[in-house]
Amino acid sequence: MAKFQKLTVSNIVKETSECVSIAFEIPEALSKDFAYIQGQYITLKINVGGEEIRRCYSLCS
Repeated sequence: MAKFQKLTVSNIVKETSECVSIAFEIPEALSKDFAYIQGQYITLKINVGGEEIRRCYSLCS
């Protein structure tokens, strides 16, 4: 099972009124874990008001 990693957002670009591109800083030690694979998605999680929220997003190169 994959595990969650804390990453820093390095850039956000508003592509359209309903779409943003988000880039993350990937530590060198994790670069192999985050190598792009076609069709891949990522699950992000955040704690909001004591509730854990998870969302899945597709990746692009």
